[in-house]
Amino acid sequence: ARFSSQKISDGDVDADLHMSMDDSQVAGDISYNRNGNKILAVVNSNADRVVERVELSDDAFKITYHTDSKCVDLEASGDLDKHTQLVVKTSQGEGTADIELKHHLDADNSIKVSVQPGTDKLGATVEVSRRLDNDSTLEPRFDIRSNQLTCAWVRRRAGRTTKVNVDLDKTVDIEVQSYDKADWSGKISAPWGNFGDADIKLWRQFSF
Repeated sequence: ARFSSQKISDGDVDADLHMSMDDSQVAGDISYNRNGNKILAVVNSNADRVVERVELSDDAFKITYHTDSKCVDLEASGDLDKHTQLVVKTSQGEGTADIELKHHLDADNSIKVSVQPGTDKLGATVEVSRRLDNDSTLEPRFDIRSNQLTCAWVRRRAGRTTKVNVDLDKTVDIEVQSYDKADWSGKISAPWGNFGDADIKLWRQFSF
């Protein structure tokens, strides 16, 4: 169930929780937003620690604390110029650093290059975004390390976003999400070439 936003001390509280009837598990996210600052708690009633991680973020910075490993992840972003954005991520637990550079070539095209220093072939990926029309975008992505190509088609229209993501070596995902949280959204994932073994998920927000 997704619970609607509630006001607390000039901020908004949202809960996106899922219950498993098999093991009585309750898991999901609880967030508090105020003036562009956000606190997010990821909870799992069946975990050793009910709160698995806590995130503090604003428009340019995010810090994540993992309660099991007691490790911290940091993420910072900034604009190099009006067309280019730089994002740097570090993970204490994994001992990694990620650098993302996104550049808008023009109003319809952008490119994002991601690297992970110290890994094979720098863990590099290249993603291109091409706007086809006012509603649709094509987003091919190439992983240089694995030589893997995936492609996504995204359509935003009539209050909904439809995304079809194709990975020729693995799966096909089709997701339809409504801008209205009280409306139904859904996702279908199926192994490539075996659509009879599809996984189907539906969700919506309920108010209490």
